[in-house]
Amino acid sequence: MIVPPMLVRIRVIESSGKRFRLWLPIVIFWPLAVVIAILFAPVAVIAAIVSVGSHSVKNALRKIWMFVIVICSLRGLLIHVEDNNDEVLINVL
Repeated sequence: MIVPPMLVRIRVIESSGKRFRLWLPIVIFWPLAVVIAILFAPVAVIAAIVSVGSHSVKNALRKIWMFVIVICSLRGLLIHVEDNNDEVLINVL
């Protein structure tokens, strides 16, 4: 089962020793994204049918599904950026 990311954790450590942590619960945005997708889906399908035909509908649906897979694959992403003074860690859970 493909599960989208639920949380983004950001940690910043400055050269002065100050630490800043931020937890962003992105799970609260997924219901809104689903509603928008449901409302937009008929318009996208009609536009694909009008443009070329059934072959273009398959391509459009395939591209939408690939986008969902890419978003869901972000889970587990770890970005660690460091320079001489500061450090930033972004973790997608």
